[in-house]
Amino acid sequence: MPGPLGLLHPFPSALNALAAATFTLLAGGSAATAGGAALAMALLQTSIGSVNDLCDLERDRLGHPEKPLPSGRVGRGVATGYATVAGGSGLALSAALGPLAAGIAAAGLAAGLAYDGRLSRTAWSWLPYAVGLPLVPAFGWAAARQQLPAGFPALIALGSLAGAGLAIANGLADLDADAAAGGGGLALQLGRRASWRLLVVLQTALVLLAIGVMIAGRPRLTSVLPLALAIPVIALGVVASRATAAAVRERGWEAQAVGVALLAVAWLTATQPGLLA
Repeated sequence: MPGPLGLLHPFPSALNALAAATFTLLAGGSAATAGGAALAMALLQTSIGSVNDLCDLERDRLGHPEKPLPSGRVGRGVATGYATVAGGSGLALSAALGPLAAGIAAAGLAAGLAYDGRLSRTAWSWLPYAVGLPLVPAFGWAAARQQLPAGFPALIALGSLAGAGLAIANGLADLDADAAAGGGGLALQLGRRASWRLLVVLQTALVLLAIGVMIAGRPRLTSVLPLALAIPVIALGVVASRATAAAVRERGWEAQAVGVALLAVAWLTATQPGLLA
């Protein structure tokens, strides 16, 4: 997004905030608790997004000159101040939701900052995604129930696969800009064809694992419906990730992110005892 709001990375920030609120409500949390979880997640994610743009400023001058910082629409001081205040406020609000939620929020922020500061430009660019993604439903659950969801190891497995896939899809979306800037993460290092093939493998494995976990749980309309929606959305996103146009690849990774959120809803409603019974 070329305007000043682009500094906040609005799509992933809004999607994560909506997901946090949804998972909180699914866990039985009140509307106020869900709102607090959404606001905390939005603050943390926009802080991570702002730091990302600060760390990538020199590279973005070559690959993304239209972004807020390299275009001059937002100054470094403003971005630094916002990232600091938003990150601190997000952690403080998470602490008000309980110690477990606070710990999960801190872990997610640490993963995001590790990505921003170093890992996004290395072959390990997928790792913060794989670590951070399963923390989003865990955060919403902890905010509502002060505990982790049942079967949390399965959520880690699903989330890690999903995170790695989204990292590759995001890298494919940024492939041209990263090449122009002279460096990037795993997708650039593998190349377009190998990255897309790896994406197909990861997303196929994710969907098959999700189906298997849910069949072993309590499949019902509230889990089958989001699963049925997630599969074509992810598939269309994977196809779009192969497109020549960067804008189409961008829509592809966004579609996959939405599909992954739907998979998380399906997993929770199929596996958690007493949920939406």
